Amino acid sequence: MEIVNGCIERGASEVIAPPLSETIVFKRIENAIRLKESRTFYEIEKMLKELPSNIYLKDNKGRYIFATHYWHHLDNGGDPDWTIRGKTDFEIRKDKENAIKAMESDREIISTGVGKNYIIEVNEDDIREYLQIIKEPVRDEKGKVIGIIALINDVTEREMLCMKLEESAHIDELTGVRNKNCYTVEVERLNKEIDDNKANFGIVMIDLNNLKIINDTYGHELGNVAIVKLCRHICFIFKNFPVFRIGGDEFVVLLEGKGLDNVGKLLDRFRRSMVNFENDMKVKPWERVTAAIGMAIYDKCRDNSVTDVFNRADMDMYECKRRMHGESN
Repeated sequence: MEIVNGCIERGASEVIAPPLSETIVFKRIENAIRLKESRTFYEIEKMLKELPSNIYLKDNKGRYIFATHYWHHLDNGGDPDWTIRGKTDFEIRKDKENAIKAMESDREIISTGVGKNYIIEVNEDDIREYLQIIKEPVRDEKGKVIGIIALINDVTEREMLCMKLEESAHIDELTGVRNKNCYTVEVERLNKEIDDNKANFGIVMIDLNNLKIINDTYGHELGNVAIVKLCRHICFIFKNFPVFRIGGDEFVVLLEGKGLDNVGKLLDRFRRSMVNFENDMKVKPWERVTAAIGMAIYDKCRDNSVTDVFNRADMDMYECKRRMHGESN
């Protein structure tokens, strides 16, 4: 009790007393670490271990003075008496890429006196984690930076939720393939590759025939059945390439790399399958789906943007649709 009272008299209550905002925690620890009595310092360190965040302190050489918790991705060599004190990130961390990033940010903080706040991904011991690193400089009475005080918060759950929400925002609810928002992102990427003279891609346009007739005759629910059946077949034929639903009955397949070499065979295979679907009398009328298909390959001599390639694929698709209607008359 005497030790605790001594800590409180020297300011330890400032470390552990609420509110525990990031700014206040940093300030209170910064004050506490200037205490001269080592026994008091270790009592404060013990109390800090009760906080949910991992709190650590480094000197101006990037060497750890203490940390309230040890991570599983630290390499302690199996030594039960191992300590983090006096070691750098590169010496103790299994994930060397993040270790280098940590040391670089430390040097910048020591040099500029400006704190940092960033998130890292850690994949060690078959565990995927996202950690928020919040660092602030520690200064002496004259304002000179003498070290770094930092918090580590486990934000894995939050980051995973954000990724799921972002992913769901790019998925078509009906078919499960990528949606128009996702296609827009790809267009931006490809336009940049065009500007950098690195583009090599093709666009396949596919449009379901007679959807309005199916909707008017059998209802929109069975119209959706037709859309889903066509989508599954597109994914089967073009199984190595991303498929996007960009409209009610419109799909885009994005071809890149080696996919451009075999695109002719894939288009022929798709057209033959549409004939088989149309003539399959064993299934319901709304399942006898047919679709027009068109394709265009990026040509740097005639295309200034992805839109130019898309428009040529769209024209090719409508020419296919015109021929299909002519054959059915």
